[in-house]
Amino acid sequence: MGRYAGLHLGGRPNGPTRGALKEWEPPAGEVRRRTAQQISRQRKDIQSLHRAGISTLPAEALLARMQATVLCAERDKLVGEQRI
Repeated sequence: MGRYAGLHLGGRPNGPTRGALKEWEPPAGEVRRRTAQQISRQRKDIQSLHRAGISTLPAEALLARMQATVLCAERDKLVGEQRI
């Protein structure tokens, strides 16, 4: 038997009630910071590939899509704030 076999979490005997456990979400600022870091790393990787003479078109296309996604999210947030 497992270590926590006798542990009762409340609610029904088979587990917690519905909605009792919520999935953790990082703060919005943390998500933006990590996204900016990822884009910066991608940009540096592309520059390294370009200096080495390796084709960077697919990587540049990916970076452009990432940046567009971030810009759209920022725009949608601003539009939502203006409606309040």
